[in-house]
Amino acid sequence: MKRATFVVLLGLASMLTLSACASFHVRPPVPSRQIVVSGFEVVYGNQIPGDRLRLLDRYQVPGRMAAALRASYPAGQGPFVRVILTQFRSGRWGPTRMHAVVQVLDPAQNVLAQFDTDSTTIRGGDRGGRIQAVAQDIVNQVAAQL
Repeated sequence: MKRATFVVLLGLASMLTLSACASFHVRPPVPSRQIVVSGFEVVYGNQIPGDRLRLLDRYQVPGRMAAALRASYPAGQGPFVRVILTQFRSGRWGPTRMHAVVQVLDPAQNVLAQFDTDSTTIRGGDRGGRIQAVAQDIVNQVAAQL
């Protein structure tokens, strides 16, 4: 009987986790100007600890940020944009913060431009909402500065 209860509880916990992550989305930003971009990449910097990487991976933050940016710019021959997430903090209490370095690269991978973005929030009902808010703000800042 105890094993059956454990299996039911484990299934319920998995379902709740998946449903919480399914509601996480990053909207495509409004570009400050229309430019052609060959692609976007959102990667982790070496400074983010493993437990925080797992949290970001659970919500698929890099992929969703890159997809939102891709949706806002036409693809073609142009610079490649790499967003490097260098800092992330999200606890049960206190603010959620994300910092990123954005590199605009030519086809030979030379840096044409580089700028920093930073977002902090204490708003959002739950941890996922706060992570979504800072990810959306970083994406909006990238679009505003490209």
